[in-house]
Amino acid sequence: MVLCQNLNFKKVVGNLTSKTKTKMKVSSPFELITPAQQKILLALATFKYLTTGQLIDLQVMKDRANINKSISILRNNFKPLVGSISFGVHPKLGKLENVHYLTSA
Repeated sequence: MVLCQNLNFKKVVGNLTSKTKTKMKVSSPFELITPAQQKILLALATFKYLTTGQLIDLQVMKDRANINKSISILRNNFKPLVGSISFGVHPKLGKLENVHYLTSA
């Protein structure tokens, strides 16, 4: 759910088709934080750096896809609350997990 102060925003969104609304990403400083995102932020505040696997071990959420989706929302906000470090691929180990941390926003 996105809250917005701009009254013209409702007029613009009201004229769009449903396909356009789903594709359109709205970044607003007034987005709400879900309970799952609160758990992620609390875990990162406690441990400073965590991977998705470690968040699963801490029982923040059960599914890796849901954790990654929540982190992506926190990372792509108007003022990002979470940052990520990507290490890419290792020849013997394969794809390494991203490390997530809190930003100073």
